[in-house]
Amino acid sequence: MTDEEIRLDETDVSQDLEEYQTYTVVIQVEGAYSNPSQGPGNKKLQYTDGTGTSRYITLWSNSTPEEVYEHDFDRDATYTLSDIRFTTNESSGRVFYNLNATEDTQISRGTPEDSGIGDGTSESDTPNPSSQDTSLDGAPLETKTQSNDGGQEEDTSSLDDEIDDALADVPDPAMTTTGHALTGFASKGRVPPLQIYEYELVTIDGYLPDDEEEALRDTYKARREIIRQHDQPPVVAVVEPLRLVSLDRIDPTSVSLDDFRINHVEDSRQLDYERYEDRRILKDFLETVAKRQLSDDYRTDHGIHKILSQEPIVEKEGFRLHERYNLAFSVTTKGRVYLFIDFRHKIISDYRLDDVDQSRLYRGLRLNVSYRESGKGAYFDELLQAKAQDKLRQLGNQSVVEYHRGAKKVAPTTIDEFEQANNRVVQVTKQGSLNTEAYPQELLVLQPHFENLKSFASEFNSDIQGKTRLSAQRCLERSTTFVEDLDAVPLQDLNVVFDPTPLSESETYSIERLFEKDADILQFGEGQSGDHPKRITSNSVYQPPDEFNVCIIHPNKGPHEDRWENLERILSRIGSEADSVDRYEYNIDDSADAIYGDLIYDIPDDNKYTAACVILPPDGFNLGASDPSDIYHEVKKALRQKRVDSQMAHIDTLGDDNALPNIALGLVAAAGGVPFTAEDSMPGEADLFIGIDVSHRYPKDSDDRVHVAASTTSIYDDGTILGYTSANPQAGEKIPPGKLKDIVRQAIVGYKQERESYPGHIVIHRDGFMNENLGPVKELLEEFSITYDIVEIRKQSPARVLNLQGGQANVPDKGIAALNEKEAHAILASFGKPESQATSQYTGLPQPIQVERKEGTTDIETLTSQVYLLSQSHIGAISATARLPITTYYADRASEAAAEGYLPSTSRLRKNIGFL
Repeated sequence: MTDEEIRLDETDVSQDLEEYQTYTVVIQVEGAYSNPSQGPGNKKLQYTDGTGTSRYITLWSNSTPEEVYEHDFDRDATYTLSDIRFTTNESSGRVFYNLNATEDTQISRGTPEDSGIGDGTSESDTPNPSSQDTSLDGAPLETKTQSNDGGQEEDTSSLDDEIDDALADVPDPAMTTTGHALTGFASKGRVPPLQIYEYELVTIDGYLPDDEEEALRDTYKARREIIRQHDQPPVVAVVEPLRLVSLDRIDPTSVSLDDFRINHVEDSRQLDYERYEDRRILKDFLETVAKRQLSDDYRTDHGIHKILSQEPIVEKEGFRLHERYNLAFSVTTKGRVYLFIDFRHKIISDYRLDDVDQSRLYRGLRLNVSYRESGKGAYFDELLQAKAQDKLRQLGNQSVVEYHRGAKKVAPTTIDEFEQANNRVVQVTKQGSLNTEAYPQELLVLQPHFENLKSFASEFNSDIQGKTRLSAQRCLERSTTFVEDLDAVPLQDLNVVFDPTPLSESETYSIERLFEKDADILQFGEGQSGDHPKRITSNSVYQPPDEFNVCIIHPNKGPHEDRWENLERILSRIGSEADSVDRYEYNIDDSADAIYGDLIYDIPDDNKYTAACVILPPDGFNLGASDPSDIYHEVKKALRQKRVDSQMAHIDTLGDDNALPNIALGLVAAAGGVPFTAEDSMPGEADLFIGIDVSHRYPKDSDDRVHVAASTTSIYDDGTILGYTSANPQAGEKIPPGKLKDIVRQAIVGYKQERESYPGHIVIHRDGFMNENLGPVKELLEEFSITYDIVEIRKQSPARVLNLQGGQANVPDKGIAALNEKEAHAILASFGKPESQATSQYTGLPQPIQVERKEGTTDIETLTSQVYLLSQSHIGAISATARLPITTYYADRASEAAAEGYLPSTSRLRKNIGFL
């Protein structure tokens, strides 16, 4: 030990300190961040050393005195800490310099000259002063003065004082050691509690909404009317059905509403940002005002979440490509505002259905209703015999012309157009439901889906390819320029201004590296480990199938014999040779229906096959009566009836050495084997992960309009697959509560069958927003004494993650997460460096995902780490890992397969994975 005292801001930590020695150090704390990890918790004290490098002192909760660990450190204050140990370690070719508190560490505020260490001197309660430019020009939050009726300016000194107090603790931008940042931008000050006015809608003339949903629609309609009926539109937000709040006082007698009158509820009150409802109100106010400001320079038809450039970048063949800014505001409990920007592009279709040759129309063609600003699209169903001027029973014995004249949502000139043309009416099925609707062809456009672009606008599709692949630098420049050009957002007497510095650390978000990008997070057979599924080429599978009896289904033409031998060599290399192999040949000149019939006849009902390897002719083989996709479809259905899970592969793919490991692992999984696990890396207390998804599909040969399949996948705590359940069909986006309970119960029972006890804690992942009624599921879990977390996994994020090391924006490292512990929310880069595809010119900047805890108590860093590991555990992801965790991704694949008829329509847990 050395008694040497050092000032860290004058020290080159990498050169001047001796390893394993302890020091008394003086630091100026630039930030104090909690960082719960897989082991004991820790707290980081950020400082800058003598070389200008940002570094940390780490306080570990299990080895630091409680009075030191629990100390409330002030930003920019100077502290002296004794007995700080210096060590180094090397990882991934980098050297890390560590300063850690010990069990003997003591703390005092100031330098040793100011007060003795451990002498009982009390710390000053005086807050640390911070200077702030109080000039109005460029001030973060400006105070505006207005003339009262007497012509004199109002006294705003109290408000000035409040604003100055709010701005006194504005944090300086700080880069974390990850070198990463978000395309998120903090306000230059806090928004003090605003005065709001509350109003309620009272029904008149005997009107009564049918339900809460209709009451909410009425409230939004009333909000639009209130704004429309004022020359100076007020800023109004909907709080709940029949309840509104406004930034401006509204005279109820000046508003005329159908079925309602407006009442002022009480005197104005102040927003309290500790309340979620009030933070949402401020967020709505910001969105409303910002949208009005942006309306001159951008297309804001779709709201603040889809701001489009006025002019298209590419316009041809009935489609337009626009720049798009997805904006999202966030408000903290202290009134700090963040503006998140996800810069991307949007394709708009002007390709009307009446311009499409009728011979090219097919059931399932994706369409959009042109006059709807939002909502889901539709599938083409059929051309009715009725024409635009003919009366239709489903429209209340009105024609589509009469209906749309009455609805007043379409321009009269457009109605005149399709009345005069009098084309046949189109029946469509709404995406996401079984409901059908009738439209004139002139109100339907081709959806800008990639299949439509490929078929109907090949030149446009070719021209946009390079323009929509965003580099990280381009994304950063567009985002920062947008913030710099954004006018201050006025709210009552304040102007909210945003700092154009990308968000790298804040009072709300910490940017953490969950795992090193090349960490050995996967475990293979024989004690081997690796950082990626591709390591299977040099390792062996964690657990081969208990029984590996394969049936090969192959065409009667082509090099299928050699291709199976290629696959056998890979299976042998990874330690999973087949126990037995039987062959079934199909005639490539037969129709897919005939191939289906032959397999049903040839494969015994009491077969012992644990997996099937199906070899398909390549696309464009053109030797037979059926397309390879049709053969795929029918063979999958035949194998479903024989209860055999399968791995499909085109014959040319089996000749590709790079693709063979993918196919091999898929076949191993179909037979019930375990390619690899994440058992040594998975944090938290979860025994079981359950992924839930609902998929909407248009099956190839079904008479039903839309199949909706609900499914779950069940994943052990080590990331291996227990099995899946599926239920088909379901009506609508939501899984019925009883059905959801059934399929979750099967997962839990399946766990007990394998582990001989029920799981103690489960984590439920939902793909997207959790709209289901989970009451019966919660009752079930409580009955079995199972604790749980419910987590939403969303494919889209409000902001991008960028690597800003070296002053240049680059593709993020995978495993980087922006964590908001207070709101249990995270933005996760699950895909990125070091994988070669992440930096390919053909991929563009990876889209991060969102992780949000809706219920439960597990900290968000642990939940996000679990999601990351499950995103790295994809079977067959040799070339690149996927963005989504296997919980929700595999549930989606299972529900898609169930909708197409490839899986049995059952909620019983099935162990083998035949849907990959």
